[in-house]
Amino acid sequence: MNSAPRIQSLARADAILGRVMAAGREGVRLAELSAAVKLNKTTVFNLVGTLVSLGYVTQDKDSRAYRLGPRSLMLGLSAQRQNSLLDVSRDALERLCRDTRETVNLAVPMGDTAIIVDSREGGHQIRLTSYSGTLAPYHATAVGKAILAFLDPARAALALEAPMTPIGPRTITDRATLLAELDRIRQTRRSLDLEEMEQGAHCVAVPIFDPLGAVCAAISVSGLRDRLGEAELAKVADMIAVEIAGIEKRLGMAG
Repeated sequence: MNSAPRIQSLARADAILGRVMAAGREGVRLAELSAAVKLNKTTVFNLVGTLVSLGYVTQDKDSRAYRLGPRSLMLGLSAQRQNSLLDVSRDALERLCRDTRETVNLAVPMGDTAIIVDSREGGHQIRLTSYSGTLAPYHATAVGKAILAFLDPARAALALEAPMTPIGPRTITDRATLLAELDRIRQTRRSLDLEEMEQGAHCVAVPIFDPLGAVCAAISVSGLRDRLGEAELAKVADMIAVEIAGIEKRLGMAG
């Protein structure tokens, strides 16, 4: 059976929405959007115009950049309410943020990357920030590596084909190094980001498994390098693991 999308325009609109979402608050202009989805400008202009008219996308009058619109927000909020993972992890994220005073993220796998679906901002005056919808590259983030290490082989192989673009000063860009790191994560169930995503930032993440034993998400705690040294990262990882044990138990009950 042919698994290709039967309605080409819907597949193209999905690609456009995905790129607009990835652009975040800055938005994306027509030329960039056309290049990203590999369609000519006229086709993209017509498709994104329809999305604008339906409220899924908006266009800034000054910058001409496209961003997600109110109808996309409504869909996202509706999905969020229905998502048991978000429901059962909410209190855990709150507690971790309160107890560590650092930024806490919940991420899930999405194609060849992970994506943050819930976040709590730390209480320190100088802190790291992130938002729902932010992409978390598998090779360069603690949550990404925590998920990638436990993906099924077929999905992991596809993810490992993605470019290992340098992002922070210590981003892993060598496949052999990444594979060795993933082996370590499988043994410890702890994933570290030591300035791999952002200079001066440290992060630790622990994977979450669904009732069938498949990895479905990861939770991370991120902060400044000076606050999250080796000992503190180990302590925070244990705190995350305790919360995840509760989440996994509740996911089993929800299922």
